[in-house]
Amino acid sequence: DFMKSCKFHVKNVMVQFRPWYEEVDSEQLYTAYAKDLKFSLGLSDSSSNELHLKHLGRTPRDELGPIHSMLLSIREITVQRNEGADSQTFLRVISIGRVGVECLASQWPDPILSSSRTTQGEPNDSLLVVDLDISAPQFCERLDVLASMLNYRRPKRTSTPATPRRVLNFVPRLVFGLSVRDIAACLIPVDKTSSSIIVS
Repeated sequence: DFMKSCKFHVKNVMVQFRPWYEEVDSEQLYTAYAKDLKFSLGLSDSSSNELHLKHLGRTPRDELGPIHSMLLSIREITVQRNEGADSQTFLRVISIGRVGVECLASQWPDPILSSSRTTQGEPNDSLLVVDLDISAPQFCERLDVLASMLNYRRPKRTSTPATPRRVLNFVPRLVFGLSVRDIAACLIPVDKTSSSIIVS
């Protein structure tokens, strides 16, 4: 096995960027925060991994070869926008509670992962499971800013010679799961005398 385990934990991540839907000299600035980012990668076992047990059961490891799992969790994600370079007013446009991503890879071919001897030459036996869980995503933005985002058109790129099509020799079975809870959105009108639109 090329790797037994790998883990790391980052308490806080901050990223700042300018809006893509306005001119380059825009004074607006977005700031994104991610708290308690945890990542782990290692060998999986049915006795300690529910995703493993659900999709692969208790099949002995010597029949399936090494099974690798990846876990990524973020306790909270927020994105806020200021109204200008000199403005101290911030609007929290995106707020997401816990985000969890769990992946499981079984019978992956070389050179990525070692495949079991009994399944070499059987591409349909390879399996990739991705399970995504998102808690309490909330979105809040002014209607004029939202309209600018939707109306934005990227500059056309110069045409480039077409590249020859590639034939994929390996495509695993894919299983994708998605769970989203407590969705909410708030749209703020430009006219301050109008009421905000809240959807949940």
